[in-house]
Amino acid sequence: MQEHVAALAYLEYVHIQPRSENLLLALGKALEFTAADLLDNRHGKLHPKQFERLAKARVAYPFFGVILSILTPIILRIGWLLAVEDRSVFRFLMGVVADPATLLRQSSGAMEQPIPYLFWAVLAIFPLITMNYLLRIPWNVFIDLVNRKVQCEAGLTSHRWDERRMRSRKGREGDLISSYSYFLNNKKFSVNRAAFEALAPSLEYNLYYLPISKIVVSIEPKEAALKEFDPASKGFDLLSAPKRPATTQMGFR
Repeated sequence: MQEHVAALAYLEYVHIQPRSENLLLALGKALEFTAADLLDNRHGKLHPKQFERLAKARVAYPFFGVILSILTPIILRIGWLLAVEDRSVFRFLMGVVADPATLLRQSSGAMEQPIPYLFWAVLAIFPLITMNYLLRIPWNVFIDLVNRKVQCEAGLTSHRWDERRMRSRKGREGDLISSYSYFLNNKKFSVNRAAFEALAPSLEYNLYYLPISKIVVSIEPKEAALKEFDPASKGFDLLSAPKRPATTQMGFR
């Protein structure tokens, strides 16, 4: 009798489906989207907060490297001008406009002489650094951020956890790498582990993603959209609110 009750309890646990509101809350925490984000995604738009978060995480570092590698040689040239040559920046710029070859010469009073080769050798490194950072920029993400458009896929969604062993060039085995994915309408979307664990499989979802890079920006149970479920009315907006420290009172635990 006890075994029969246990079996029924197990079947109920396996087949029970979470409420769409609770499921949406879990997915929002895993993929870091809020009520305002989801409402904009439903209209095919990327919310400004999502834009900011993706730009910082995916594009900001290589872009900062490109800008820095371009400005650094300019700053070094101006620094050399102020430290060694006895002419102002304005006179230097006017001279470059009149004769671009002035850029390659230093002036000391009435005499002009070539800048040391070592200085130019140092500056020659920076174009290579610029190219390195340009190659690191995820241009598919960059284009998606410029367009700020979101596409939607709707249907039965499943997830999968894959593992593969890294190997060195000599064939030695390395670390075990895990990857997590959603599958919807024969399309694969890479997600993090928290999003993998939050998804209740074998349900229909509306999945919102960037069209070129296929980055998932939000996802909701289709039931929530069919009921015109407003996440903000269910406290979903509290996801983005700062956490308050727990307080205790005397005589209570």
